[in-house]
Amino acid sequence: MMWRLLVALFVSAIFASGLFAQTAEPTEAEIDITPTAIEIGIQVQFSGDVVAQLLVTDSSILIGEPFTLTLTISVAPGITIPDWPILPNEDLVFEVLEAPDPVETEVEGRVEYRQDMIATIWRSGTYLTPEVAVVYESSNGDAGAVPLQSASIFVDSVLVSAVDLSLRPAAPPIDLPYIPPTVYIIAIIIVATVLWIVLRILGGGLRQIRFVTRTTPLQRAVAGLSDIEKQNLPPVAALPLAADIIRRYLAERFDIPATEQTTAELLQSVGEWMPSQRQRQLSQLLNQADLAKFAQHQPDSDLSEKVISFGIKWLRAIDGLSAAMEVTGHE
Repeated sequence: MMWRLLVALFVSAIFASGLFAQTAEPTEAEIDITPTAIEIGIQVQFSGDVVAQLLVTDSSILIGEPFTLTLTISVAPGITIPDWPILPNEDLVFEVLEAPDPVETEVEGRVEYRQDMIATIWRSGTYLTPEVAVVYESSNGDAGAVPLQSASIFVDSVLVSAVDLSLRPAAPPIDLPYIPPTVYIIAIIIVATVLWIVLRILGGGLRQIRFVTRTTPLQRAVAGLSDIEKQNLPPVAALPLAADIIRRYLAERFDIPATEQTTAELLQSVGEWMPSQRQRQLSQLLNQADLAKFAQHQPDSDLSEKVISFGIKWLRAIDGLSAAMEVTGHE
């Protein structure tokens, strides 16, 4: 039965992968071929010989509205720009719609290149244009690079005193591949089958774990004290740990806040039903732990073994006493 299910899963997976391959449409990755200063090993730094900056006609625009973005590069005599910088598009954020060739003019003995681009932004809020390095060459063949000073633009998501009140899209359209419903059905069947097999395999182990963890407060307390005894801890460390285990037992078995009470408060809580002899024994156990924990008392090396051994006997006696009291009360 199991191998038939595995064969069916394998065939279903092959069929589903074939459907995905038929329905998915190939997409072309955009590759930025603009060289950067880092790629050619040139350090980008400011220079008075070359000044590059971006300017906007209006620092506040509407989302999706085309606006003019002007790229200006002013160079000193003898400086040339071998590769004109290109602003990279950011999917669903920034897009350059038109980028005509730059116009060259002379201004106060310097050469100025100006390019008026049409761009749009598809994200509201304050936007900073991309960081781009402008590479230049001097007349002696040396190369350098300066940063393009970015422009800050505030993009509003609503129409405010606009001439054209027609609605604008919040973002450009996105082409998504069509996936037939059959693919989803097959995927759900595969996942459900795998989960069923896993639960069948692990079912016995889970039941066994649940059975093992069904222990009583007495069993947990005795196991904890026995573990402390086997570790051969010094009495300063062993006695407080043993007292904590006894307190947890009392809290779980008799539903009292034993772990949060002081020794005096705990003895008062159990005084109504616990015999006076057992109360004195409990007081001795807890006082030994308090001396080791708070007074930094250095007890004998064999004291912890005696206290733990006596604590196990005391727990079993109290548990038997409480069980007898429950039977008597039930009758």
